[in-house]
Amino acid sequence: MDESKVFFAISHMKRTALEWFEQGIMQNDPLHTLVWHSSWKDFIIELRTNFGPANPAGSAEAELHHLCMGHDVRLTDYLVHFNTLAACVGWGEGALHFQFYDGLPE
Repeated sequence: MDESKVFFAISHMKRTALEWFEQGIMQNDPLHTLVWHSSWKDFIIELRTNFGPANPAGSAEAELHHLCMGHDVRLTDYLVHFNTLAACVGWGEGALHFQFYDGLPE
């Protein structure tokens, strides 16, 4: 089951990520097969380690600082994006309230 998930995920990759994981798939020697090849958990760790942000909380903070609701964006879309980012940062309620209202249109 895990191996099927891994192969399914790899089948949707492109460019650098695909090249990275193809190397592990092409390994013919079973003694040298990488752990992530048959473990979904280890595959996700490998994926995040090599292709995820180096500082996820810092990336979320930067995106939150620059998040603005455009005039053509629905409020629900802004709320979902804001709350997704807010869940990744360790800000207090006051800072989040300020940032939320600061991102709303005039």
